Amino acid sequence: MTKESTKRMLWSKVILLVFVYSLVTLGMAALNPTHTTTEPDVKPTAHLSFNEEMASVVSEAEGQIYDNTFYAWYDAYTQSRIVPLILNDRESLRYGPWEARPEKGTVDASSDGALTEWATNYYIAHDWSDYGQEILTMQPGDEAEVNGKTFTVEGIFNYPKDSFYEEIMRIVDKDATGVTVVFQTCYPDSTFNRIVYGR
Repeated sequence: MTKESTKRMLWSKVILLVFVYSLVTLGMAALNPTHTTTEPDVKPTAHLSFNEEMASVVSEAEGQIYDNTFYAWYDAYTQSRIVPLILNDRESLRYGPWEARPEKGTVDASSDGALTEWATNYYIAHDWSDYGQEILTMQPGDEAEVNGKTFTVEGIFNYPKDSFYEEIMRIVDKDATGVTVVFQTCYPDSTFNRIVYGR
């Protein structure tokens, strides 16, 4: 059963409950005319109310609609910015072992050509550096070792430089597992970065 059919079934049940409640209330009013005798003023210990349940259902549905709409748009946006690449026909290669120094959130790759860990599992280097030159040759199936961690390249693409970290991570780690490794370097003479990712 899909999310959409589950939502429809839930809304159908809510509408049916409201309808039945309305019929019961009208029926009780018709069968119970105004009393002429005085009855003791007894306050019920509980009463039926759909207010909280309805508010909860509506709030949850609104949240899901917002999330689904936003992420559908965001995924379409990020996917539209990817520049796919034509792969070379070659055997898989192994890169490293490399050491990357931590410089979380630095403005730019290191001017001395070193590989920098810009964020957790996210490494950057200038395209003219030895690391950048090797990153530009990577393709799916290759293996790399950095800071003692080995991973296999799953994909490569070019992406505009005028972008955000969150865009890249949404593309390469949509489930937010945090285990994806990313290498980034400038693509020479362009407004793009080369993105290499894997696990």
